[in-house]
Amino acid sequence: LSPVCLGSLRRAATYKAKGAIVTTRAIYGKLLQDFPHKQEFWWDAANFEKKFGSFEDLCNILDRGTTYCPEAESLWLMHAKEVWMKGQVNRARSILEKVLSLIRTVRKFGLLP
Repeated sequence: LSPVCLGSLRRAATYKAKGAIVTTRAIYGKLLQDFPHKQEFWWDAANFEKKFGSFEDLCNILDRGTTYCPEAESLWLMHAKEVWMKGQVNRARSILEKVLSLIRTVRKFGLLP
């Protein structure tokens, strides 16, 4: 990771430890805007929202994360699990069907083994 990324991640961790939720959320927002294809940033932001945000905030991060990083299995699975845990079984099923469809499409065009 670049020094800019590392600095931002350190700042996010520092502000999170101080309980500065709004500031931490803003730092993650800027990181995700500048580096939308870094799945580890989406994972960190999702875990942050899981702990400090609302269910809707978490789902928004996971929706966006899987859009920018469709290969991020962990994000898809986290999304399906969190939705399922809220009792939204059909929505969880829809998320899993979407990723399975994506995998089939990618394989069809020879982009996956």
